[in-house]
Amino acid sequence: MRTFKSYIKAMAKNGTRFSAVALDELNEIAVVIADSLSRAARKIVEAQGRKTISAKSILNAMSLRGDLHVVANSVSYAKRAIRDYKAYNGDKGSRMEAKAGLVVSVSLCRSYIEFYKSPGYRMSEEAPIALAAIVETVLVNIYDLAENAARESNKATISPRHVFLVIYNDEEMVYLLNVLGFTMRTGGAIPNIRSGLVPVDKKHTKTKRTGQGAGIKPPHRFRPGTVSLRQIRKYQRSDENIVTMAASRAIIGSASGAIKRVSKPAHIAIHNFLEDELVSALSDAVTLTLHAGRTTTNGQDVRLAFQLKHRNLFLDQSFNKKEQILKKPELERASYRAGVKRRGGTFFEDASGLIEKLVSMVVSSASRNAVAADRKTIQPEDVRMALDALRLPHSAV
Repeated sequence: MRTFKSYIKAMAKNGTRFSAVALDELNEIAVVIADSLSRAARKIVEAQGRKTISAKSILNAMSLRGDLHVVANSVSYAKRAIRDYKAYNGDKGSRMEAKAGLVVSVSLCRSYIEFYKSPGYRMSEEAPIALAAIVETVLVNIYDLAENAARESNKATISPRHVFLVIYNDEEMVYLLNVLGFTMRTGGAIPNIRSGLVPVDKKHTKTKRTGQGAGIKPPHRFRPGTVSLRQIRKYQRSDENIVTMAASRAIIGSASGAIKRVSKPAHIAIHNFLEDELVSALSDAVTLTLHAGRTTTNGQDVRLAFQLKHRNLFLDQSFNKKEQILKKPELERASYRAGVKRRGGTFFEDASGLIEKLVSMVVSSASRNAVAADRKTIQPEDVRMALDALRLPHSAV
């Protein structure tokens, strides 16, 4: 299926450019909106006992996402685009998006509606116009804010960090994208250092050296925790992967299942799930650590965080240290992004073992889904079905 990338580039103005990763993220947002609204419109039509997916069903699907300003603006913009399309008196050979005054392709949005259109159902002429207008409204809102963020930082290229910050600093946009099923995979994390981890300034009295060491400048030493807080800020700003693709591929290969072949999109979906769940669990572990009056996160905090986060799953907490795939550098990066200041005890062994057990459960379930669908390769829809069956969070894959 075609992408929205060329239409997103067409929205750029004042010489602003997009980095490749930022363009991928904006394209995924557009895909999630088109996919989610098309599926919801079909369910609305089926519930009403009708046979035609109309523009009204698309607008109703968007209106049900919440009483938000961005929802109201997108619905009103879609209605205006439909009016402009009907009132167009120019060249009859013009594209539908040109007649409606849109940038996003109407034919591309039609393909999403047709994908979910059941046999025997029809689609009105205005339905893809409404969907294209809604997609364009959300993208323009994000683009305008990201462009301002890039300009304030004296950058001519919009990076994933700019897109991430403008989305997660807007409560309405975060709520809407979460309802639609989108989670941004790059751009780092929202700066979040717990106040209990920041050392309290104390007045130090300088003592003069006497005797043999007098007159020699002592080596510089940072105060305890200074370097850890610096690393936390670094990795929360960074948008690089904290777990290597090779490590996630090895975890997938070690999982039990009849099918070992995994498509690239499915591998990326599993990899993203691994990173998100690992960082989220370690962040919960920090909360448990501070609740216990400590600043050192140990293996007990990690185990309790996983138990509380996945109560509906039975995670076997007995694992062999020699068989673990995730190494200490990857776990350190994940802990810094989660805001862990100090690590002690069996922190690394428990974090690696539990997340690998969880990912193995997802891969095994996806393998069974692929076998049931008579496929020899695990596809993204198999991963999505596995996450839904295990009641685990995920973005559209």
